[in-house]
Amino acid sequence: MSLDYLRICVERLGYIEGAKVAQFCVEWGLAEQELGADMGIAEFADWWKDASTRTAYYRLERFREGFPELGEKAYPRDFVRFPRRAGRRAASSAAVRVAGS
Repeated sequence: MSLDYLRICVERLGYIEGAKVAQFCVEWGLAEQELGADMGIAEFADWWKDASTRTAYYRLERFREGFPELGEKAYPRDFVRFPRRAGRRAASSAAVRVAGS
């Protein structure tokens, strides 16, 4: 994940929450490399040794709040489909295209 993704998260959620969501996306990617792409939030929490499954669900909810155009069932793997050099508007329209396909 490049710094562009961090920038997009910060633009959407503010510095602190954006950084947390970007960190969650990186952690998700690492877990998926180990567990596979069909991993769910419970598997993520268990593998990452998150404080609790509830914390993992909270982090997923914050991600979804920041990227509502990805849909109610979006996961961080959907976020990495964003164009690398896109600003907020370009990223939003690209995400809508991805979510709608």
